[in-house]
Amino acid sequence: MNIRVFESEQEAAAACAARIAEAVTAHPSLVLGLPTGRTPLNVYRELVALQARRRLDWSMARTFNLEEWVGLSPEDGGSFHAYMERHLFRHVNLSKERIHFLDGTASDLAQECERYEAELMAEGGLGLV
Repeated sequence: MNIRVFESEQEAAAACAARIAEAVTAHPSLVLGLPTGRTPLNVYRELVALQARRRLDWSMARTFNLEEWVGLSPEDGGSFHAYMERHLFRHVNLSKERIHFLDGTASDLAQECERYEAELMAEGGLGLV
């Protein structure tokens, strides 16, 4: 295991974003597992900055978000879908067809998890989490 220690959260975010950018550049159709919450915010800001400087092409990448709130629709401002749209997706050239989420409004959550897992496996599984 390779453990790196950083002087600041921003330095860690920049290094993480650089690692993601390298992986997407090396494997343009990479499948990414993306988290939400406060922790990845600076990473997403760095990725958006790379996109703005034309140093990252998301057009072939695919994403699977790692979580969603039960009972919230994608349109709900508190959903993880809305969070990702605000902080990353609307700022990069990733088509909606390549973005995958769990459906927090599914009537059968176990079946929804099975659907999501099957969709992920059909894409080849996660290449980078």
